[in-house]
Parts: sequence; structure tokens; C-alpha cells
Amino acid sequence: MKNKSNFIKKTTKNMVKKNKIKTNRKYESGWRKFLTFSILALTAGACQEEFGKETTNINSLPTGIINLSFEVETLTIPTLQNEGNASSQEKIQAIPFSERNKVQVSAYEDGTTNWRLEKLTPKNDLSVQHETPPNNQQQVKVTMIDQTGMGSFYDSKGVLLYTHEVPVPSFIDVVANIKENPNMIFTAMGVKTVENVKLILANAEANGHIIQDLGNGMVSVRTENGIGNSSAQLRGEADNFTTVDIFNTSLGIMIGSTMYDELENIVCQAFYRYGFNIYDQLVPEAIYMQSWDKDPITGEIKKVETNTYFENVTATININ
Repeated sequence: MKNKSNFIKKTTKNMVKKNKIKTNRKYESGWRKFLTFSILALTAGACQEEFGKETTNINSLPTGIINLSFEVETLTIPTLQNEGNASSQEKIQAIPFSERNKVQVSAYEDGTTNWRLEKLTPKNDLSVQHETPPNNQQQVKVTMIDQTGMGSFYDSKGVLLYTHEVPVPSFIDVVANIKENPNMIFTAMGVKTVENVKLILANAEANGHIIQDLGNGMVSVRTENGIGNSSAQLRGEADNFTTVDIFNTSLGIMIGSTMYDELENIVCQAFYRYGFNIYDQLVPEAIYMQSWDKDPITGEIKKVETNTYFENVTATININ
């Protein structure tokens, strides 16, 4: 198994040198839904009620037919292209930061879910020392969201601070796919079965996308996308984007992806690193991403590097 892990890391490293790559693809939409929702829930909006009562039921979740648990640490490092001409607000927005969370989710056949989200201390602290006064307000440590979408927010002592509704998306499609093929439990996290990758390639070919054999089990898929959303334009003024995804057909994984605008400028790129968990399951270890943001008013371009690291990734399935 050690040889497998070394092969994955070596292969990924070589692919990164040859191909600049991105994230944000529909192929791992289930995983992105899980991850995106967990991040949004941690920063959810205003409270409806305040309580101040201690509770003892925030350390575990009811068991679902699918149960997923992982720790995720995100390092965000913005860089301004012309820092000398940047405004104070732009400089503040370019301050690096890091965060670490433990995410636990139990999913049910009807697509509903229970969530437990806990803020942890980052292993890589990017906090910048400045003169901002300390925040003495009670901070949310644990967020619990039940199947009805009601969120309960607790401090580090288990005191309930407030509750409010959290708009939880339905995961019925993810549950149905995993129930049909339990081997696809980590498909939502970018790790696909070999059969799943073959299906992706077949669909890409049927839709007229450009497929290229790169050798050693590597295949690229080039897709033309007419996005046409002026509010989401990142670099340049182009509406039409091209994405290039790299797959390892032998292992059934996405190595990485790149998005280009119509002028062939890179808008966003990322690559993925994988390893094996304690159950000898192939799981993601890290996502390395770069993107470029153009301020619509000042024209200042900000490069953002986001490194996301996963640890203690486990999943169980309870299907009769």
C-alpha cells in the first residue's frame, strides 16, 4: 500500500509540473456541496433566540445510512498585484488567514442530513498581529444542524448561544448514487471508481468535448463553457471559459483542473493529492488552488492561493 501512495504522490507531482490546474468542477459537485455547505453553515447569519443554557448532546450525531467525518484546514493567502497603489480596504482584504474545522454529517435516504461542525485551532496559524482590540463576545465553537434545517450554536463550554434556521440543500442525489454503488462513497470527494471515470469520459466524448490521451493512464478533457455572467468575471472581460480536467483512469481520480478565459489567461487552477485512510480507502489529502480576482472598480488584480488539507477522513454506510 505504501507503494501505491508513493505512486499517487509522484504522479500528481509530475502532472502539476506539466499542467496548471483548477477546481470548481461539476464532476465533484457532491463533494463541493458537502464542503461548501459546511463552510457556509459555520458563518451563518443572525440569531433568532438566545438561551445561555448548558447542554450535553453536542458531541455526537444520530446515525444515518451514510456517515461522513473529516477535519479540514484551509489556508488562504491573497497577494495584490500592485500593493503600492492598493487602497486600505484592499490591503485588509489581502491579509492571510487560516481556519480548521471538524465536519461530521449523517445523511438519510430522503436526502435530509444532520450536521456537527466544530471550530478547531489551525495547525498552520497565519494570523497577523495588529492593533485591533480583542473580541470579547462569546464565540461559536460547535454548530449542530438537525434534519429540519434548524441550527443550534454553542460556545466552547457547551452553552447554547442562539438558534436559527439554516438553508440545508437536499443530498438525495448523493445518497441515491452511493446506495446504488457503495464503492462510490468517496466519489463526492473527488475519488471516483474506475467505472465512474470511464462514464465521465464517455459522456464528454458524446458531448463533443476534446479528449486527449496523455499516457500512463492520464487523460485530459477540454470543455468549452459560455458562462456569460459579468458579475462573476475574474480576469479580463471575457465571458467564454474553457476548462481542462486531468484524470487518472487507472486509479479513478481527478488529478487537477484549469479554467481559462477566451484570451487563454488562467482564471483558476488547482490540483489534488490523495492518500489512504486507516481503512485502506483512497481519500483526498489536499487541494491546492489559485485564482485571480479583478476588482470591478479599481481594476486591481488579486491572486488568491487556497490550500485545503484533509485529515481523519472516514465514512460508513448502513444499508440493509
